Amino acid sequence: KLAAAKAERERKEAEEAAANEKKDEIRKVSVSDLAAAKDFLADTFGISRTSLRSEKAIMEAAKANNIEFEGLD
Repeated sequence: KLAAAKAERERKEAEEAAANEKKDEIRKVSVSDLAAAKDFLADTFGISRTSLRSEKAIMEAAKANNIEFEGLD
């Protein structure tokens, strides 16, 4: 159930992010770890997972798409 709820939440966030993509405001997205952040970017924006191998690459891709991840500290 937990995984299904997480997937549903991430799907909703992805839809909202796609809707907000045209705006220049930063969108905060809660993720549990870097793998979740990578999945979010790949699923939402079609970014290749192989280009998201490092934390730096993930954060740069997020910034380029006006996304700020929460929960990675």
